[in-house]
Amino acid sequence: MPNFPIEFVNEQLELDSNTPELRTESETLVENIRDSSHHRFEIRLRSWPLTKPEHRRVFGLLHDFIGGVPFDLVLPGYTDKPLGVAGGSPAVRTAAPAGQKFLQLKQCASNVIGQHKAGDYFQIAGRTKLYILTKDANTNGSGETTIYFRPGLKEAVSVDTLLKVRDCAGRFVMRPDVLKFRVRGNDKEITRLEIDAYEDLR
Repeated sequence: MPNFPIEFVNEQLELDSNTPELRTESETLVENIRDSSHHRFEIRLRSWPLTKPEHRRVFGLLHDFIGGVPFDLVLPGYTDKPLGVAGGSPAVRTAAPAGQKFLQLKQCASNVIGQHKAGDYFQIAGRTKLYILTKDANTNGSGETTIYFRPGLKEAVSVDTLLKVRDCAGRFVMRPDVLKFRVRGNDKEITRLEIDAYEDLR
């Protein structure tokens, strides 16, 4: 969690994935977003009641984050806990080039139905890029499976590279044009802050 002004407390953090679904968006938009190389999330924060001078000060402080230094963040409900069993210590079984959208794995738990589930996020060990699984994956008696994901690999991956499947901290940066305030109240103002955070792929 970045160091937002203390007037916004972490317990009130909300995260909404902006990944579109067919039931709410057009098929063309869904396909375009799925082929994008970054993930986008909307961060929502709510302040305690602020006086007008306090609100003005906080608004000024928050501008320091716009387009600023990237921050690492585990996304509650998305990248903290997998939907699948995710047993064992998944590692790459066959080397894969950049751009590939599947990986053959080993060292998973054996004979597991639902070892990995569509919607699970993972990272390549030592890297911050987030990938989301597009299909469920079961393992055989040797603890091997194949996972399919989007987007394609940012970089080539070698044999024996480990995967991180829990508490994956993506690296994000705030977009400069999406800082919004929603203010309610009379003499004091409860401020709702909405920020679009994009994965930083630099």
